[in-house]
Amino acid sequence: MMSVFSNLFPLPSSPHGGKNLAAILVLPACFLAAALILRESAGPFWMWHRIDPDYSYLIDALKILNLTTPGHVDHPGTPVQWLGALVLKASYLTSSSSHIIDTVLADPEPHMHRITLVITWLNAGILLLAGLAGLAVFHSILPALMVQAAPFISTQILKHGIALKPESLLIFSVMALVIVTLLALRPGAMETNRRGFAIAFGVALGFGVACKITFSPLFVLPLFLLGQRRAIFTFAVASLFAF
Repeated sequence: MMSVFSNLFPLPSSPHGGKNLAAILVLPACFLAAALILRESAGPFWMWHRIDPDYSYLIDALKILNLTTPGHVDHPGTPVQWLGALVLKASYLTSSSSHIIDTVLADPEPHMHRITLVITWLNAGILLLAGLAGLAVFHSILPALMVQAAPFISTQILKHGIALKPESLLIFSVMALVIVTLLALRPGAMETNRRGFAIAFGVALGFGVACKITFSPLFVLPLFLLGQRRAIFTFAVASLFAF
């Protein structure tokens, strides 16, 4: 596992290596703290300006637990619904689906907080990986921090990042795409593992479009990097499979 990690993120040898790694932790920690503070200050999910679509995705997660079709799939937003269902099931591993549904509907707010907390930790984790990728590619801490700063560019990102809806997982999707792109831009990386990058791009983009269809314009990015027809075909198949 460590060898795979070091191959993906070959960190430069530097006398400031420890300081650089510590610096890489700062922005993910800031994101986590900001999201938790905003979530606490935003009030309950049932408030009129928050009821759409947060409760819709909670209900759809419960429908998945009940093995019925989600009704709110126009985004399509299915990763959010499935993640919600998995978090709820993990919270009550030994309970039946009907018991979980009754428990959640009796007191939905803590369960919605639990799902959004998992999403927040996922986003903080992907920010950490993005910083490591930036450090591995640029061999400098400043551009690595600039990569991690992406979610802080707009207050709208943090605002939507604390909600139970597709936009919160789009942070994860975009940063995953950023990581794959950075690693693909390393000298010689694409030439030595074009098929692997085609699959990685496909997984990142297929997942992003499944979160929200407006992610789809980013499909043009790998076309410029992959170059070869076979790699583009592999990318298209991987995208469809991931979606």
